[in-house]
Order: sequence, then structure tokens, then C-alpha cells
Amino acid sequence: MDALQGSATVNQASSRESGGRCCGASWPRPWSRSAGRLRPWLLQIVKACTEVGDGLACLVRSLEYVEQQSATVATLWPLVDEWEAVDFFNNADLRSLRPVLLSMNSPDLATMARRASRSRVQELPPGAGPDGRSSCGCGENSPNGELPPSVAFLALCADRLVAESRADAAEVLRRFTRSQAHALRLDGALADWQHSEFPQAAPSLVPAYLMIQFEPDRVEADRFYLSHWRQSDPEGWHPVRGETVHLRREELPGAVERLIEEVEERWADLRQPVLLEFICRGSC
Repeated sequence: MDALQGSATVNQASSRESGGRCCGASWPRPWSRSAGRLRPWLLQIVKACTEVGDGLACLVRSLEYVEQQSATVATLWPLVDEWEAVDFFNNADLRSLRPVLLSMNSPDLATMARRASRSRVQELPPGAGPDGRSSCGCGENSPNGELPPSVAFLALCADRLVAESRADAAEVLRRFTRSQAHALRLDGALADWQHSEFPQAAPSLVPAYLMIQFEPDRVEADRFYLSHWRQSDPEGWHPVRGETVHLRREELPGAVERLIEEVEERWADLRQPVLLEFICRGSC
């Protein structure tokens, strides 16, 4: 509610209606706000979202359609991740996991998420908080008898901590994964996961794309906005938008080189061709 209160969309009637239309038929409550104070109305909206599946994510997506990469949207996505993690783990207390997961800044986290999800998840959510990491955006659609990707991901994190000689931190995650596997009657699946290498996904003929866009600043001469999108999901078109930076013309080559190197490292384990595309808006 605090984050929503700072949204320009929420505070403007015309933008509110646009955001509501983006939600489609699944939206549980109309966006139109009757006369009165803002916060009680926001309480009704948030409460309605929590009562339907994917309601909070629907709310943030609708704002993203209108506001794109606003500060409000950037604040809300990690909150949605945390909410979904608590819901997925059946209201389990995740507080003990927070300091452990926050301490993990390994560049291999996305690789671990891909392995845990059998390549259904390509990247961790942008700005994923500790509770968002604990679910790694996946797990709800696991086949019967298969370890949920969220639990598998935490098991991989524990293995990484052991390799880094952080046994105490690893045990925090292992106690949690053991309790979750036992509750799901998947103790054997967890043991198999921990003692065997999961086979790599088959190579895909569907290419991954790195799209880099240059857009001239219409106010400051010789300055550009550099944006990029990463698309590596072989099952559909779900590009992940990266950071937009404001640079001088002479800074662009170095920035592009660094961006390509970062994506090469991020995608080191992908088993599909990669295409690089440049987009120039206006006169470059």
C-alpha cells in the first residue's frame, strides 16, 4: 500500500482506468475509485488482489503497462515475489532464510534457478529479494512425485555454501528443505536430488536474443539512452528488460562491450544459439 500510494497511475483517474483495462476479465474489483480517502481504497484493492490467484502479480503487471519501469513498479515486484514465496511454502516462517540468501551474490544463481526448474525459469526476477529467491519464481506446476523447483533451488544454494566452507549457513537451508520435503512426502526425491547430477536440458534450436537499443536524447545533443532486452526462454517470447543508461556518444562502444560480456557470463550454460540485434531509434 505504501508503494502504491506513490504511484502516478493510482493518483490519476484516467491512468487508473487504463491500468484496470490491462488486467482483463480476471480483475476481481473495478479500478474506479469513489470519492474519499486514497488509503482505504488501496486497502480494498490490495485485499481483493490477495483473494484471487495471481492477483498481486496482475496488479503490478497492469501498472507496468502504464508506467513501464517506474520506481513504484520496481518496488512492487520484489514484494510480489516475497508474497508468493510465503504462500507457496504454506505460510512457513522464512525469516531464518533471509540473511543466508541475502549473503549469496554468486553469478551462478540464475544458472542454479535454470537447473532447479528444468530450464523453465531462465533468470531470477529483477531485484529479487530473499523471499523471491527462495521461490525462484517457480514450483507451483511440479509433476507429482517431483521435487518442487523452489526446494531444489534452496538445496543447490546449500550445496554452494558448503563448497564455500559456510557449513552453518548451508545447514539453515538444509533444515528448511528437509522439513518442506517431509511435509510433501518427498524425502526420497530430495535425497535423490542431493546425491545425483540432474541431466542437462537438451540443446534447443530456438535462439536466444540480446537486443540493444540506442535512442538519441531529444534535449541534450550527442547523448543517448542505451537500453537492452534479454530473451532466452525457448518456450515463448518473454524478454527481460535490462537497465536503461544515459550516456555520451563516445561512451557507447565501451558500454556495449561491457553489456555483451555480462550477458555472455549470464548465459554461459545456455545450449542454444544466441543472436545479437541492434535497434536505432531516430537519427543515430
